[in-house]
Amino acid sequence: YLKKKLKKGVGWIMYKKKKGIILLECIIYISLSLILTCILVKILLNTDYMYIKTMKNETISSDIKDFFVNVERFVNEEDVKKVEVSNNVLIIYKGTSEKDFQKEEIFKDDSKIMIKYYDIRNFEDFNARNTLALGVEEFEIKIKGKLIYLSLKKGGEEYIKCL
Repeated sequence: YLKKKLKKGVGWIMYKKKKGIILLECIIYISLSLILTCILVKILLNTDYMYIKTMKNETISSDIKDFFVNVERFVNEEDVKKVEVSNNVLIIYKGTSEKDFQKEEIFKDDSKIMIKYYDIRNFEDFNARNTLALGVEEFEIKIKGKLIYLSLKKGGEEYIKCL
C-alpha cells in the first residue's frame, strides 16, 4: 500500500497539503467569526446602554413636565386669590367668602417637592400633603414683577418654568 502511494508521489504529497490548507482555513474562519461576534456583542451592549440612558432621561423629563403642569394648574385655578413667595416657598391662597378659604404651599423637602393643603380653620396644621416631584437636587422660586420663575435641577439638568 505504501509503495503505491510512493509511486504516485505527487498525489500523496498533494493529499497532505490539502489537509493542511483545510486546517488553516478553519482557523482563519473561526478567528474571523470570533472577531465579528465580539464586534456584534459590543454593538448590542452599546445599544442597550443607550436605550437605558434614553429611558432614564425621558422619565426624568416626563416627571419634570408633570410637575410644571401640576404647579401651573394649582396657580391658575379659578378661585385663586393671591400667590406669593416666602423663603423659597410658593404660597397659593384661594377661596371666596362663600367657600372655605384655603392655603397651599409648594416647597422642597430633602429631595422631594411637596404641596401642603391648609384650610381656614387652622393655617398652622396642614390637612394633607402630596409629593409633586422626587429626586430633585435644587429648587428655587424667583419673582420678577408679576412673573414667577420656578427653577429646579434633577439628574444634572436644570429646568426653568415661568408661571
